[in-house]
Amino acid sequence: AVETDAMEDNIPFKMVTLVGLLLKDLAPVLNNYKLALL
Repeated sequence: AVETDAMEDNIPFKMVTLVGLLLKDLAPVLNNYKLALL
């Protein structure tokens, strides 16, 4: 039971970490895209 609760608590943290990494990777791409539109 304790292990299950710990895993459930870690899921949001993992989600936030994954989203953060994706945003960090996408930031330069989005900047280039905006520059291309301008």
